[in-house]
Order: sequence, then structure tokens, then C-alpha cells
Amino acid sequence: MEEFFRYVHREDRQRVSQAATDARVNHKQCEAEFRVVRQDGAVRWVTARGSFHFTKSGQARRMLGMAMDITGRKDAEEGLRNSEEKVSKAFRESPMALTLTSATF
Repeated sequence: MEEFFRYVHREDRQRVSQAATDARVNHKQCEAEFRVVRQDGAVRWVTARGSFHFTKSGQARRMLGMAMDITGRKDAEEGLRNSEEKVSKAFRESPMALTLTSATF
């Protein structure tokens, strides 16, 4: 696990550690979205799922799973959030009074 956490972004380590601990203690699948720092320093977002494998005595022996790069999705979500904030701010700060109405005839 130390090798794995070496790549997890420092701001996400506690949350990922808690998810892994919960999965180990409760014998359930671990799922998390977090940032990793590649060896070249690039930061990428991943979604990861994994399960612990236990010995007959119930001790966690290893964890196997997979991670998928979701950086593109996270960037798109951030862009959408920024766009929504700009439109909302322009609407709130507009000097013109606007009224939205519906007329039925």
C-alpha cells in the first residue's frame, strides 16, 4: 500500500486511505475518485475500484483493482461549472431588470 500511496496526490491521501480502510475492515469493494501524480509531475484524475483478498484467518493479504484516467471528464465538469458561474453572475449583476413570463392564449 505504501507504494500505491506514493502516487496519490497529498491532498487526497487521507480520503483514499479512509476508503481503503473501510473496504478492508468491512470486507467490501473500495471505490474512489482521486488525483495521482505521475513520475513526470503531471497530475491526473482517476477513478479506482479494488477488493482486498484475505487469508483464511481474515488478514488482508493483498488488494487488487484497477484505475481509469478520468481527467478529461473532470476538466469538462470544471469548464461547465465555470461557464454556469459566469452566466449566473452576468444575470445577477445585469443593470436591466428582466422578467421571465409565460403567456398562454
